[in-house]
Amino acid sequence: MKLVRHAYDSGIRYFDTSISFTYSDSQAIIGKAVQDVRDNVFITTKVDFWDISKPDGRFTKVPRGEAIRQVEMNLKELESDYIDAILIHGTPGVEQMTVEQCMEVHGELVKARDKGLVRFVGFSAHHYFDKALALISTNEFDLCMLAYGYLPRGNSRLFSPRTTELRNACLAKADDLQMGIVAMKVLGAGMLGGSGKKELEGLPSAAIRYVLQDERVHMLTIGMRTPVEVEANIKTLVGDTNYTNEDRALLASVSAAVLSDENVKKMSVE
Repeated sequence: MKLVRHAYDSGIRYFDTSISFTYSDSQAIIGKAVQDVRDNVFITTKVDFWDISKPDGRFTKVPRGEAIRQVEMNLKELESDYIDAILIHGTPGVEQMTVEQCMEVHGELVKARDKGLVRFVGFSAHHYFDKALALISTNEFDLCMLAYGYLPRGNSRLFSPRTTELRNACLAKADDLQMGIVAMKVLGAGMLGGSGKKELEGLPSAAIRYVLQDERVHMLTIGMRTPVEVEANIKTLVGDTNYTNEDRALLASVSAAVLSDENVKKMSVE
């Protein structure tokens, strides 16, 4: 909770969380940390759908009313009367669902928006960008969160050239429709975090500046674990954000090493 409050006191106003098990108890922590300044922050959280009774986690029908139930659970954990943005979680969620199922959930979330429980409705996508493009093209969502960074990776997969092309099509279409675009995996899920090495201390800043080149991106969501990381990222954002030749060289060198790592080579490519 102290780290969240430190982030707020340092100037951060956007917080991303979820009720999902993958986020542990972060939602409750964020809710408590900013309770007295709730109207000064923008909180994004999520609903997700995962049928553990099936080996691949897929399901044939979205439980009616489940999205609203999860919205209410999120509100309770956040100790708030409203949620700024509610997303259909990418994984688990959009990845396992059809476009039609996503739109059913969207319909429930719009009802929550109409009741004043949420302000904006969106979704996130790690790599299934054909599906994401179809959702964006409905022009029914307020925002989308897409995996976008120097390293071509999503949650657990590396991007093929075709996947990168589809991701770029998502960015272009969302921009055309004036949707909000949030970039995640900016640091390659930690792979470009610098690992505390002196010679790599400029690596996170270079990765951030790479994404900031794209004026279509409105927000970056970056995981931070220590006050030092918070302060370093803020320093990058308030400083010179021009993407330099030094940034290019550093990212190219480190990324080549990362992608040649034996564990990374075992990641599927999609």
